[in-house]
Amino acid sequence: DLRSVPSHVIYTVPISISCNLGDIWEQNTEFVPAIPVIKLPGIDDSYPEDGRKALQEVVERRLRQQKTSIEELFASPPLLRDLIDASGGHISDLLLLVREAVLETQTEGLEKISESHVQRSIRTRAREYTRLIESKYLETLVAVDQFKTALSNNDLWREVIFKRLALEYVCGNDNRVDLHPLVAASDAYRRYINPRST
Repeated sequence: DLRSVPSHVIYTVPISISCNLGDIWEQNTEFVPAIPVIKLPGIDDSYPEDGRKALQEVVERRLRQQKTSIEELFASPPLLRDLIDASGGHISDLLLLVREAVLETQTEGLEKISESHVQRSIRTRAREYTRLIESKYLETLVAVDQFKTALSNNDLWREVIFKRLALEYVCGNDNRVDLHPLVAASDAYRRYINPRST
């Protein structure tokens, strides 16, 4: 079934899958936890720029299937970059953000996504992440934010990664971890790291 999928990318895979996709996929496969779209310490700037281009291509190909384009969908093409950055380089989140922006636009009876639609889409997705931030994760999130590397292999760390509160990146031979941008910008996290700001 996977060999026959008419898609240039599979962005989610069932965790219970019982075979090695690298052995059965006809093309060269690359498994990437998340695609760098923001500057990471010690990582060349070409990685986030290439990451943004790759994610823009994902959206472009999806739109092409619907006989449309980024220019026809967005009032200003750079608005897509805002959604890409908010996704943290996670393809599923990016597609959900674009979908939500489209729904916001349709609700108003408009044809093109504007900045206000993008911001509402980001706020809606941010609320979903805020609900996942339990107090027991906050110290782990601070450590990820500070060091940008994987922590010891403990249960809290695994939960933070599983819930995508932090994202793993592969940049050549280097691995980095960073907070999901929607977590880093959340009120819950900002209040924890700077309680005097409340």
